[in-house]
Amino acid sequence: TSNMKNKIIYNLLLASFLFKIILRYPLTSHSNGTDSFEQMWSSNSIVENGQIIWLRDIFSYMGISAYSIESSLPVFVASVKLLSNSNIESTALIISFFLSSLLFLLIFLISGIFSSDPYYRIFSSHVSSTTFLALRYGDWSIETRYLFLILSILLVFIILSNNISTYKKINLISITLFS
Repeated sequence: TSNMKNKIIYNLLLASFLFKIILRYPLTSHSNGTDSFEQMWSSNSIVENGQIIWLRDIFSYMGISAYSIESSLPVFVASVKLLSNSNIESTALIISFFLSSLLFLLIFLISGIFSSDPYYRIFSSHVSSTTFLALRYGDWSIETRYLFLILSILLVFIILSNNISTYKKINLISITLFS
């Protein structure tokens, strides 16, 4: 019976994951959003020029300098574009699927900290990855907000899974959320 229960859990997890992928299947022939267009343009600029043309000083990496944008996501997209040897819109789709899958996995892992019930973990990862904002940001677009959200959840998971005092955990999570 334990083997049968594990099969049911794995099948539910797989079905929820596939449902999430189906919801993100693109309905348009190109990517969405002006932020996505800006990120793709910046990534193409890095690939075509072989350098980040808006870098002037160390503050340009974060987008703090005048006439600069933050460089983390365009560099990531340009790297994936070069590694996959595809056009920029296909790369945006690949990254969109990857980030939404990472969100699904992270919510599954972080919910395991609060409850060991596998059905709760599957339900929470399914619900969180099918919310309006998760679907909007994961729908063939490259958004810095979505990457920030996923990396924040990863940081919270790392904080909660370590053996430190509850007081320090609350402080670290509040610093993460309010910074």
